[in-house]
Amino acid sequence: MKRIKSYFTFILLALCLPTLPSLAASTDWFETDGAKLRFISETIPNSNDIIDAVLQIELEPGWKTYWREPGSSGIPPSIDFSQSKNIKEARVLFPTPVMIDDGYSRYAGYKKSVALPIEIKSNGENLHLISDIFIGVCSHICVPFSAKIDLDLSNLQTNAAEKEVIELARIGLPLKQGDDLKLNKASFNNVENSIDLNIELPSFYPKSFKPEVFLHGPSKLSLSQPQLIEINETQAKFKTKLFKKLKVDETLSGEMYVLIKLGQRSVETSINLDTLN
Repeated sequence: MKRIKSYFTFILLALCLPTLPSLAASTDWFETDGAKLRFISETIPNSNDIIDAVLQIELEPGWKTYWREPGSSGIPPSIDFSQSKNIKEARVLFPTPVMIDDGYSRYAGYKKSVALPIEIKSNGENLHLISDIFIGVCSHICVPFSAKIDLDLSNLQTNAAEKEVIELARIGLPLKQGDDLKLNKASFNNVENSIDLNIELPSFYPKSFKPEVFLHGPSKLSLSQPQLIEINETQAKFKTKLFKKLKVDETLSGEMYVLIKLGQRSVETSINLDTLN
């Protein structure tokens, strides 16, 4: 994959044409080079008053797409529900990514087909979902891929196959951190202009497994990929550097999402950056 400049130089947008409506609570597939996607939604809220949906992304062999915060190179996905009717909130969830090194850069993403779970809260009964979706897919070229979703859920029903896709999408999500794999401490290192993370590791795990950390911070905060700088039997230390030096009167603020991965396990938590100053 070429650096992000390929996004500007290789201008190829998928043309997404509307199709005839159906009784299924899903769109038809939208296609571009190397990938296709569709949107699937339940029509009835669950016990938590949430309507479960999913953005299903199918990748051809050799193609990749990006995590919520790919790093210094990549196109983070954008899913905008602002034009929807009777929607209160839409929360997009991301399965645990892998770190991809294509020889040009390293970024967090997915090398296989992936489904992004979406939790939707409605203001009323007649929920009409309208969403502009924009993702990047890459092989030896980088292709911006856009689609327009339009689903009036009041007239639709979800079939068994679609329900299964929605349920299976949640399997790859990280769990809330527990007692044996967790973020113990986070601190701001003013000298090195970095955020240092101390990770507690399980008592027993295959030593061939190396812990990884993925971060998603406030949009104004630009961070390097977290680097493992020290590891022993019980803990690992990571460092992520700020690309921009804080001014004398400037402090960190906002919430930073932290995903910790060890082999097939992954857990998530968050940091209030205000507490690091």
